[in-house]
Amino acid sequence: MRNFSDYEKSILNKLSQVDPEDLITISRFISDSVFTVESGLALVFLPARGEALLYLKGTLEDAINRKRMVQFIELVSLIEYLRSERYLHKIDSSAGAEFFIMGKEFDDISQDAGGDIVLNNSGLHIKPSDAGWIYNSKGDREYQGLVFKKNDSSLYKVIGNFISSPLIPAQELKDFVNNKYRTKEDIRYSQSRLYTWLAIGIAIIFGVISTVIGVAPLISGCN
Repeated sequence: MRNFSDYEKSILNKLSQVDPEDLITISRFISDSVFTVESGLALVFLPARGEALLYLKGTLEDAINRKRMVQFIELVSLIEYLRSERYLHKIDSSAGAEFFIMGKEFDDISQDAGGDIVLNNSGLHIKPSDAGWIYNSKGDREYQGLVFKKNDSSLYKVIGNFISSPLIPAQELKDFVNNKYRTKEDIRYSQSRLYTWLAIGIAIIFGVISTVIGVAPLISGCN
């Protein structure tokens, strides 16, 4: 296992608490646990157009959004790594819908007569002709989108892989988190080092005792 940032550890904690019997998808986990209303994040996947859009509240120039973008890339990379290492069971499902939306604020999705994708009751919506922005009910831009294209970005394929994939954490992931982010190999290595140092310490103590016992008669003779 590689080392993890504090942000990645927070995701690992949440992943380890998922009950496999709930049969939620990875995208549902991300939507509920990461893309919360407070996060200012949303993800729209448009397979028909070969695009995935990461929406950030405000603009891409906002300082907070630079951090959000880094965390999103960390999140996607982490999930792909866990799948490749079999800490998450890798079950791919074919995505058949025209679009997928991850974002807890977007809880009432429909399409109006004009073709706009309506995201919730407050009027947030995406105009297919200008999908780089999410507009509010007044027509003002509220979220800016970062586009990952199928032919240009490796992130598009990674996102597509987990859009409808069931989230089933392996027991090894739960054990890893419970053991303070240490694998069984890490624990065995730490124990081995501990036993080695204990053996060295005991050898030194016995060496000192033997030396003292050997020198004691000489000291007594001198007296």
